[in-house]
Amino acid sequence: MITEELIQKTNQEKEFFKIKHNLVAAIEKIDLAISCLHKTCDYESSVLDYAVDELQDVKRRLEALLGD
Repeated sequence: MITEELIQKTNQEKEFFKIKHNLVAAIEKIDLAISCLHKTCDYESSVLDYAVDELQDVKRRLEALLGD
């Protein structure tokens, strides 16, 4: 028997699949941003360190959404 819960779960999975490529692209752009920030690591800056830490946290969360 098909329940409303199963229909809702299926619809959520379809919607997630539609945006999955956007999440992958976001992770790639975060990697690029982190790489650029590392190139400036010659500068001692707590702001740069904080930015890298925050970007790495966002990347981990996105990867968790993707199941990577």
